Amino acid sequence: MGRKPTHHDYYVVVARDAASIRFGWQIKRKGTPMGVKLEGHNLASHDAARTAGRRALDELLDGISTDELLAAHRKR
Repeated sequence: MGRKPTHHDYYVVVARDAASIRFGWQIKRKGTPMGVKLEGHNLASHDAARTAGRRALDELLDGISTDELLAAHRKR
């Protein structure tokens, strides 16, 4: 089994929507692109978007960790 993904492997980008005054976030992976977009939009502030993006990243990493643990357990 490979090493557990961490916050050092992924990061959150926050940007203002060009068509409005709202903000959005997107999770990116360093190195190889993820192949899917994980993002949220229509947030009132930069701080709200950053907080929502970090929460989503935590959930993503928790899910990856859980999936890896379950897969390793099934191999036994």
